[in-house]
Amino acid sequence: MQGVMKMSAKSLIKDAVHVENLPYGALIINTDGIVKEANEKATSLWKQPLINQPWNDLIEEDSISKVLQQRKVLHRIEKITKNKKKLFTTYSPLLDEQKRTIGVLLLCENFENYVGNLTAHADLFSMEEIFTVLANHVDFAASFQLIEQLQPIHNTNWTQLIHSFEIEDRKKIEAKVKHVQSITFQDRRVVSESIRIGQWEQEIKISSTPAFIRGRLIGCLMMMQNLSEIKKEAQKLEQAKRLIRNLEKTFTFEDFIGQSFEIKMAKEHGKLYAKTNAPLFIEGETGTGKRMLAHIIHFASNRSKHPFRHIRNDGQNVKKLEELLFGNQQQKGIIETVKNGTLFIEEITAIPINIQLQLVELFQNNKYNIRLIVSTSRKDIRQKLDSKFAEMFLRFPIHLPSLTKRREDLTLLVNHFITQNNLKYGMNIKTADENVFDYFYTYDWPKNVSELKYWMDIAFTHADSLTEVLTLDHFRSFIVNKQKDISIDDSLPLQSAMDLFEKKYILQMLEKCKYNKTQTAKSLGISVRNLYYKMDKYQINRESS
Repeated sequence: MQGVMKMSAKSLIKDAVHVENLPYGALIINTDGIVKEANEKATSLWKQPLINQPWNDLIEEDSISKVLQQRKVLHRIEKITKNKKKLFTTYSPLLDEQKRTIGVLLLCENFENYVGNLTAHADLFSMEEIFTVLANHVDFAASFQLIEQLQPIHNTNWTQLIHSFEIEDRKKIEAKVKHVQSITFQDRRVVSESIRIGQWEQEIKISSTPAFIRGRLIGCLMMMQNLSEIKKEAQKLEQAKRLIRNLEKTFTFEDFIGQSFEIKMAKEHGKLYAKTNAPLFIEGETGTGKRMLAHIIHFASNRSKHPFRHIRNDGQNVKKLEELLFGNQQQKGIIETVKNGTLFIEEITAIPINIQLQLVELFQNNKYNIRLIVSTSRKDIRQKLDSKFAEMFLRFPIHLPSLTKRREDLTLLVNHFITQNNLKYGMNIKTADENVFDYFYTYDWPKNVSELKYWMDIAFTHADSLTEVLTLDHFRSFIVNKQKDISIDDSLPLQSAMDLFEKKYILQMLEKCKYNKTQTAKSLGISVRNLYYKMDKYQINRESS
């Protein structure tokens, strides 16, 4: 298995017998990650048919994309998804005559058999030499500890990972490694434990697998993973995908951030309505995400391959609006260009009645097979809509709540914009501090999520490359803008000014809610316990009424 290199795929693809006769489990996987050939030895390892199966359904951690991107041979120790059997695998890119990658040849062998075959030649090689070769043929941080040897055998990945930590953290990791090893040697079983280290409490996972030769325990294979970094990279990858979708305007329901009941309901309604062709109505204040939700519904529907167009009536005269929608002798209207797709009209209540009636007639005939989604940020909807139009378009409503009605989503949204802006601006900011969240939870957000996004962008312009935590100082222009009508001594430090503002705001909300603590806490978006804490902090009498 060690000698497999990049090769021409011609002979392997044309001659399946070649694959069948290889001395190991062998599979050919195409660039879409689908198994196209598999010999009997491979099938016996999985104990199921493999042809035409997605590779990432067969193995716990897919490495195909990495091989296709890097065009390099890759050795790994992996687990079969179904039966958890451990394999030693070798991935080799397959190239055609023009040196284009057309797939991957994968050779695999039961891990214990592989180790046994190596150690069967122990009379020719020392155990140290054998396990050094094995350690350096895996692409994770690996270490072998042989019972009869004092010093462990580390591969390069292990050495690099351990030296990326501070000295005190290394000592903690080494102590955990010895602890896990001792359990493996004593109980002769696989052991996995985690430890949190450093200021940011990175989670490090240490795993130990016993190694046997002819039933005799000879040592153990150690694996070290920085789970926090793995999760971070996964989040970066997901956010990069979201950024690409944002640039391409191909959103999914996952891109609509929020776990509050109202948002979950809006997304569930959106998923349901995406399966229909019925006209939809989205209502919500300015900045709640109506346009984005319309995009998402379009791309979740069977119209996703067709155009999505949106129009907003910004007060243009009736004739121009008619020409924009329906066209004239010189040019086509938007409606004709969006054939088989989705038309989204913002602020439908601002559309004149006569144009509403034309839209009703058009969509009753539906000559162009268009799906219409309309929205408004106004509350007096029916007063501004023709009755026929209302009957047609208000049957399937989706309500998007204001940010003050879903304050529990603030943390998710802030962290989402931090991750998004890290990619956009090349920063490495991890979070915002408690004072920032305290301020956000007491602010009214008249422009909702769009306003939050704007100020998160501004905060990043006040940060530098060394910033890891956003503080109130990064939001100074936001705070000054929002506090301009509140009389505060301009000689006060920023934190003191913030405390004074928060005290005044809490008093204002208490008066508004007639000192009902439960209602006040709900209006502020905090717990009653937290409200009492802040009242004590600012020496506000709990019994006032």
